[in-house]
Amino acid sequence: MTDLKIASFSFKHMFLKFSKKILLKNKKNGFTLIEMLVALSLEALVITTMVSALFFGLKQIRAIENDGSLHSNALYLLNTTTYWVRQGEALSVPDPSTLLIKLPNSAVEKEIKKDSADNRIKIDNIPITPNDIQVTQLEFTKLTSSVQVRLTIKKGGGTFSLV
Repeated sequence: MTDLKIASFSFKHMFLKFSKKILLKNKKNGFTLIEMLVALSLEALVITTMVSALFFGLKQIRAIENDGSLHSNALYLLNTTTYWVRQGEALSVPDPSTLLIKLPNSAVEKEIKKDSADNRIKIDNIPITPNDIQVTQLEFTKLTSSVQVRLTIKKGGGTFSLV
């Protein structure tokens, strides 16, 4: 009987000693619930900051692309008008938004105008501005041997003006 008592005592003693080591080991190596919550909160804050910075950057990229598109369209319109003015031998401005150019050795006149129905620039009734560009102002002023052009176009929230 004493052997049984000794065996149970030593088994009990070893179990308590082993469980104490495991508990101490877990306390040293593990994380508490509060530590986990703090870490998750910090990760959520970092991820939220990164996502908002990403969306802000994308918004800025779209605005820059929009401005670039407006600028290139305005230059295209101005270069096209300049080309036809240089080809012509006589210019007339029947109204501020229409320019008539008489071509040499021809009875044909080129007409550059702003169509008020769809706010696009047309040369001989053929639109030369894209659908997403709105022409808010196109004004021709006859000078001695040339013409002055005032142009304002819109796309999205951006506006571009040119004289």
